[in-house]
Amino acid sequence: MRRAPYLFLLKAAAVMSPVLLFIAFSEAFLAMSGETTPIHDVALRHLPGGPPGIYSPMFFGSQSRRLHLERIFRLRPKVLALGSSRVERFREEMFAPGADFYNACQTIRDVASLRDFVNSLPPDYAPQAVLIGVDCWWVNRAAQPQDALDDWRNELRRDDTQIANAHLMAFQNLADTVWQRDIARETYERIFARDDGGLKRYGVSAWSEGGYRNDGSYQPLRRQTAAN
Repeated sequence: MRRAPYLFLLKAAAVMSPVLLFIAFSEAFLAMSGETTPIHDVALRHLPGGPPGIYSPMFFGSQSRRLHLERIFRLRPKVLALGSSRVERFREEMFAPGADFYNACQTIRDVASLRDFVNSLPPDYAPQAVLIGVDCWWVNRAAQPQDALDDWRNELRRDDTQIANAHLMAFQNLADTVWQRDIARETYERIFARDDGGLKRYGVSAWSEGGYRNDGSYQPLRRQTAAN
């Protein structure tokens, strides 16, 4: 009878070992791909003019708003681009040297969130010029999504990489992705080989598709990224 508790523990360990092994493998893979790097670190390690990086997670929610605000608080750019995907291709080199440009695309997602964005800026900062690109439905009251909730404050406070539930969801989504073979073999090989092409990549999608550059602009699918 004294051996019963130990036998139970051994059986439980045998049953749980595949699950624990998968969790350990998943965490290692997500860390190697940059998915679990805190958004604050991504933002401030790769400022305009610094080491080139690109951000595009696959298994954690994209936190582009916090990425941009972290940089804006630090940089306080003179020229700022805001809006939908219509402005995401604007890049620093499109402007005169010293223009001090940053692209905060996708930070505002409708007219109402523009007010939230302005209220989030430091009280002693205002850009000298702002480029705003909007979708037509933003200014059409009849086209507004019903019961749409833009949780601005929660997005800026939250970092999914630090939340246990987000990791559990990432494990589940990773398992589904592996089962359905939604990630190309070449992408896995590049991640495990650290073949980043001299560009620090944060997120599985950043290894195979596109993402946010140092200057906040968005790199489209499979297009080469310059130094910043």
